[in-house]
Amino acid sequence: MPGSHRSDELEFAARMVRIGRLRPDQFAAACSEWLHRPDSSLGELLRALGWPPPDGWPIPGSITTQPDGPGPDRPIPPPPPAGASTETVDPPDSIETVDPLGSTRALVPPGPTGPVDPSGPTELFDPSGSTRPLDPPGQGPTTGPAAAPDRYHRLDPVGKGGLGLVWRAIDRHLGREVALKEPRPDRPVGSSGSARFLEEARVTGQLQHPGIVPLFDLVDEPALGGPFYTMRLVEGRTLKQAAVDYHEGLGDGRAGPSELVGLLTAFVSACLAVAYAHARGVLHRDLKGANVILGDFGEVHVLDWGLAKLSGGSDPESESESGRSPLVLDPSPDRDATLAHQAVGTPGLMAPEQTGRLPGAPPPDHRTDVYGLGATLYEILTGRAPFHAPTQAEVLRLVCEQPPVPPRQHNPAAPPALQAVCLKALAKDPADRYGSAAELADEVRRWLADEPVRAYPEPPSARLSRWGRRHRSAVLAAAVVLVAVSLTLAAAAAVISGKNRALAVARDEAREAAALAVRERDLAEENLESARDLALDMLGLSEDALAQTPGAASIRKRLVVRVLQTFRALHDRRPDDPGIRRDLAEVLAELAKVRQLLDELVPSTEDASASIRLLEGLLDESPGTAEVENRLAELLRNQSDTLRTLGRLREASDALARAAEISRRRLGAGPDDDGRRTLGSIRYDQADLEARRGRLDASLRLVDEALDLLRALNDRPDPQPVDPMLLGLALDRRGRTLTGLDWPEEAERALDEGIAHARAWLERTGGNNNHRWILSLCLDALARLLAPQPGRRAEAEAAAVEAVEQWRANVEYDDDLPHYRAGLADALAFRGGLRLDAGDLDAARQDFDAALGLLSRLLRESPGVPAYRGQAGRLFAGLGRLSLRRDDPEQAVRRLEVAVAFLRLAVEGSPEDDLDRRSLESALDALESARRRLPP
Repeated sequence: MPGSHRSDELEFAARMVRIGRLRPDQFAAACSEWLHRPDSSLGELLRALGWPPPDGWPIPGSITTQPDGPGPDRPIPPPPPAGASTETVDPPDSIETVDPLGSTRALVPPGPTGPVDPSGPTELFDPSGSTRPLDPPGQGPTTGPAAAPDRYHRLDPVGKGGLGLVWRAIDRHLGREVALKEPRPDRPVGSSGSARFLEEARVTGQLQHPGIVPLFDLVDEPALGGPFYTMRLVEGRTLKQAAVDYHEGLGDGRAGPSELVGLLTAFVSACLAVAYAHARGVLHRDLKGANVILGDFGEVHVLDWGLAKLSGGSDPESESESGRSPLVLDPSPDRDATLAHQAVGTPGLMAPEQTGRLPGAPPPDHRTDVYGLGATLYEILTGRAPFHAPTQAEVLRLVCEQPPVPPRQHNPAAPPALQAVCLKALAKDPADRYGSAAELADEVRRWLADEPVRAYPEPPSARLSRWGRRHRSAVLAAAVVLVAVSLTLAAAAAVISGKNRALAVARDEAREAAALAVRERDLAEENLESARDLALDMLGLSEDALAQTPGAASIRKRLVVRVLQTFRALHDRRPDDPGIRRDLAEVLAELAKVRQLLDELVPSTEDASASIRLLEGLLDESPGTAEVENRLAELLRNQSDTLRTLGRLREASDALARAAEISRRRLGAGPDDDGRRTLGSIRYDQADLEARRGRLDASLRLVDEALDLLRALNDRPDPQPVDPMLLGLALDRRGRTLTGLDWPEEAERALDEGIAHARAWLERTGGNNNHRWILSLCLDALARLLAPQPGRRAEAEAAAVEAVEQWRANVEYDDDLPHYRAGLADALAFRGGLRLDAGDLDAARQDFDAALGLLSRLLRESPGVPAYRGQAGRLFAGLGRLSLRRDDPEQAVRRLEVAVAFLRLAVEGSPEDDLDRRSLESALDALESARRRLPP
């Protein structure tokens, strides 16, 4: 492809990233694929990775001579052969003329997101988590061994179940994306397993309903790569995840009644799809929220019919209503025998008769699926499964012996009528459940229509309230008459009874009411304090024990959201109570911290701002409160850290300046260790921020002030756990700043001290990973300091090798934390550059590939972080250098063009970042140099 067309395509795609219509991870994966398929168009590769633009979005180089370009519902033309000419169209003059799409587009189920092993095979991790060679010599992308080589090309895995592995794939004959399901390679299927897999395909293929994903093709001949089948690729999120999001939203005010109505409407659609299957004589046997997919445009699909079974007789009600004949298959005797004496389904959600633990229990029938739908409704009402226990055996015992906890005990906001419907569907005895899935759907539809449900005998007050909602005019007229009559009767009674008697009665009633009010108030206060104490205990669990538990960040978030819900209710009850306002501020601050760890950066800044506003209100009422002032300074500092990650450096600087002013004022009133610690950490953050802006003299002055404060704290006999960590960070910052100022000897002293300090505390604390993190930072900085110094390359590589090892240990300890993965990617890219300079091209490529895998995941999970785009740009620049060392200037130009595109995006996202600006200038120079080496 001519260079001008390639540049046009890159610029157009970069513009799509800027305005949120293309995910950065899709851009990175398409560019990586493009590097070894130079004759393909970037537009085609983007479509193959899940970005089909609507009609009228011309992508340069992707428009053929057909009058209408390919849209989302038309076939994608195959890539042109090498050297074939194509008619190209320039990108739109104005991006604003394009109708916007959403900024994210999730494939469901989500792909694997496990830790990356950088020492493993040289592979590119694409946005879904799959792998394929980055730069296979002399060939394009490979096809897996089980694919039909002439028709289906796998792109990446999107999920797996008990029986099968599901791939996103391209149907080359029709030019469309499909889902391809095959038996899981890690679980040998045997004859019975193969029969089960093929029966799932045949069952699904004969169920023609909008709520059941249609099957396109079934291949069972091994010579063609079988067994596998293809079906429509469904996009959206699971009903289970939607329920979890709804309950988290209840805690922070983002969800309400309309979201519940949406979930219940989807539930009714799922019930009707199951009712249709019952009418065809098919049982699902594994119904749960995770097997129901909600599309982006209202679609509802019931998935995973891998445990489906022909019932002895179809659901009579559904069959009579539908008039459809039962589905006919040849049941596999092997399959039925395999499952006859074992539990079938998901333990916490299966019906008692599925557990295999009830002698004499009736065989599963359509009421078994009614139970599964009831368990799904339970997930909607509570955000959790009906039964939980430490072991699977205990879960199955509870399923058979214990009733589920009523949903309102988990979620008091759950409507009583829906709780009754849910518990009826979850009855132990199938005879006590709803007679069909359609009957259950009808009950929920009655509730949605504000009609009484049969499972819940309403009290008279509820019936009267419903009648009033439907007859508002009559109620209003009756109320007017009632008020008038009441006033007349009251006046007459007052005249007849006499003033003295009325006064005596009123005094007695007032005394009784006052006594009752006092008792109720005392009881309410007692309950309120109990709820507050429990919520504070849960908050302490998040701040202490869970904060030291690897992989617990997501659990911490769910826990804190629940605590936040409690404290919002407390605040609504006692809005003027300063203690509750202070507690609410702490809960919001903890939620902001956890969201920052998970790279949920914009919500984190919102939570932090709400916490800061509460503390500011407390200080307005009680100026000069030392504890509140110190905490406010800490929160401003934490918020600035999030703003720096978002590239909003000016806002971060303002927050730090304000925090420093508060801390200085407090220290001026009387020095104390908390004040020194807070101001020392603020000065470190300011030094780091000034270095990012290229102001190294200011950075050095600030970090030296931080070190003076933090050394004093570390010299105490019993420093706080955070003190040695802050000192180690400040030493790393001083070494990096001095490196930038070209003072190598001073820089090396600071970094050597930081490394020795981190090693000592790592040993002293028995391997605390916070100190390993600081050790990783200092080793990486030392390697970068030594690399350009004459005669010290071996020392630099030794430091780089250990830095990678320490970063890898961090990732293995807690793969949930993005900053560990970003650090490992950076260290791998730097070590790859050292190995490239030393002439070890294969080892350099392995490091670059592993770094690219880590960055692909980071760009997918956190598309709004400019720093990851800058890292990707520097990595592609390294790959360009690798191509030049291999004497392939054409490939080098392609890689450097991608590097420039990423770095421009990074600079636009954070214009004050000095590293990204300098990296962009360097990449542009390298690109120009590589172009000069192209053959004429």
